[in-house]
Amino acid sequence: MIKKLIILLMLSTPAMSFANGWSLNLGYNNPPGATVGLSFMYLWQKWAFEIGAGSAKVKDQNNSSTDVTVLSGDVDLKYLFGYGGFRPYVQLGTYYSTTSGNNNAGVSVGNSSYAGVGFFGFGSSVYGYSSYNVGGGTGYFQVGIGFEL
Repeated sequence: MIKKLIILLMLSTPAMSFANGWSLNLGYNNPPGATVGLSFMYLWQKWAFEIGAGSAKVKDQNNSSTDVTVLSGDVDLKYLFGYGGFRPYVQLGTYYSTTSGNNNAGVSVGNSSYAGVGFFGFGSSVYGYSSYNVGGGTGYFQVGIGFEL
């Protein structure tokens, strides 16, 4: 009886619903600080490598009537726990941002490292993710959806 339950459980939860390889994801705050970002991720059984870019419009801290454009990018490595459709993970990464204002020609560049915990919800060719990260002196959430390439 227990043997049948184990086999039934194994068949109902695939070892890896989502195929290994490259995917493209669209996310909020991914890379950090971006309103919207686009990332490529390569997934192995237990590891994922991600590289992305994004942008945001924010108010200038010195002049609240001036919009500032922030372009950012990141590179991170994730370690995934377990198998199946729900996969918790930890991640470490670094991100860079370039800021420019409409009324001045100045550009500033900054970088920071971050660490976080999150989870993937994998389907057959699509996945969702959410994480909480700490870096650059603040904590923030990331959320998004990805598609197998």
